[in-house]
Amino acid sequence: MNIDKHELSTRLIKHGLRPTSARLLILALLIDNNNHMNTDGILKTLQEKGNSVSVATLYQNLEKLVEVGLLKRFKNDAGLMLFDANLAPHSHLVCASCGKMEDVKITHESLLSEPPISFQNGTSFSNWQIDNLKIEYQGTCPNCQKKNK
Repeated sequence: MNIDKHELSTRLIKHGLRPTSARLLILALLIDNNNHMNTDGILKTLQEKGNSVSVATLYQNLEKLVEVGLLKRFKNDAGLMLFDANLAPHSHLVCASCGKMEDVKITHESLLSEPPISFQNGTSFSNWQIDNLKIEYQGTCPNCQKKNK
């Protein structure tokens, strides 16, 4: 674990959660790897590192961490639920071949504060409350490019 355990404990306490070993392991894994992992991937990685967490405990803790705002949850194009510890505004760069996903730091604030004037069908943004913006770049990662040559 590269992130300080005390700092993680403090984050959990600030968000009203007890710093249990399962929460610390899950949060540290997602922060350290900066991966967008599904529950199976999280469980497998924890087990490979010698950390035993039951499936029920994993699901309950992921739900709580999302609920208090320490993790984000979203579905990828394949319909898998992924978890992200990067809470800063960002987009994703996704490999169309292998599905690898990387964070891309862009500023969303300007797009949220000054959205386009109208939709194609003439509907105005003025009646909408914009809560989130999702931009995804798709391409082929360097590893897949090498394999395809």
